[in-house]
Amino acid sequence: MKILFSVGKTGDNYHLPYTSRKSPKWLKSNIDKFEGFFDYDNEVPSDVAMAMYLSYKYPRSQIDCIKGSEIQSKKQLDEYDAVFIINDNVEVFLCEERKTCFLELKKFEKALSTTNSFVYPYPKFQKYIINKFKYYNDLKRAGIPVVDFIKAEPDKIISDISSLRKKIERKKWKGIIIKPSYGGYSTGIKVFKDFSKTKNLTVKNWFKKLKKMNFPNATIQEFIPEFQNNLEIRTYWINGKYSYSWGTSPIKDYDTFESEGGELPDKIKRKLKEIGRKVLKSIIQYKEPHPLIRIDFGCCIDFKECKNNYFVNEIETLSANMLVDEGFPVVEKVANALYNLAKKYKGKKEPKGVKSNFKSTKNICVKSVK
Repeated sequence: MKILFSVGKTGDNYHLPYTSRKSPKWLKSNIDKFEGFFDYDNEVPSDVAMAMYLSYKYPRSQIDCIKGSEIQSKKQLDEYDAVFIINDNVEVFLCEERKTCFLELKKFEKALSTTNSFVYPYPKFQKYIINKFKYYNDLKRAGIPVVDFIKAEPDKIISDISSLRKKIERKKWKGIIIKPSYGGYSTGIKVFKDFSKTKNLTVKNWFKKLKKMNFPNATIQEFIPEFQNNLEIRTYWINGKYSYSWGTSPIKDYDTFESEGGELPDKIKRKLKEIGRKVLKSIIQYKEPHPLIRIDFGCCIDFKECKNNYFVNEIETLSANMLVDEGFPVVEKVANALYNLAKKYKGKKEPKGVKSNFKSTKNICVKSVK
């Protein structure tokens, strides 16, 4: 079998350098083949590590890596049975600091959608996740807590800023956060903490900037000040099953649940797992479970039954940072899940996804832990 990984992760390395005596045999294998993709200090990015693991485990298979930005035609992909996109659409679009590469993105997405190879994440599903308002709608419909939101298109906001202001005033939001589709690493993201004191021209100019940078649309949400003062808990789901979590915030590096070696109460873990299972049932459904989905929970919003409640902040696909740690073999497990998916679907086109009809029967109260 021939498999290609689109790589380019930075700051998400395997927890041991390949030169360490403690590193596994698979990490020491095929150094010459993969060394052009290594980070400094002999560290191996998590995406390349998965390719190295499969190359070691399946020596008769051809496992290759390519930088995501270098994928610009279907011809590059057609020779492979499966292509796994880790350095993804957003990474290609955000090509440089304060600059976007719209033409390169279009070539990248066309290559993925027209190749004869099996591609995961499925191109349509990837765009569904990138356009946050799409899956927010599905979560909201299923009764899963999300921060209230509005879909916004730059042209419409620029031509009629007063309509946006009226919507926000009706919703009684004090502040807003603008999250453009294809945005990331703070590029394109903007917070107006007190919208009543923000001039229309200021907002209009921001959307003019987004339009100039070719952002197609954005999700505008109520700004939740408590979010930055609480841990955002990132939960990882492999083949549809909960695997591990990391909590992060600007005021604390990392933490996890008690049963996983951290300090966060396991009672919160149990409730977030319950919501996570509902999330997976609420988004677009496929016959096979996703090899990797990350569900990020933020805090805090209020509803009638519960104050200071966790909500779903984001859903990430295979491109999500794994935050690799020695406590859980995530590289190996996700790589195995990908290989098994490739065996089943090699040479086939994207399977058809269907809208979920899942309805939640009750709200789950999960109060914050700072």
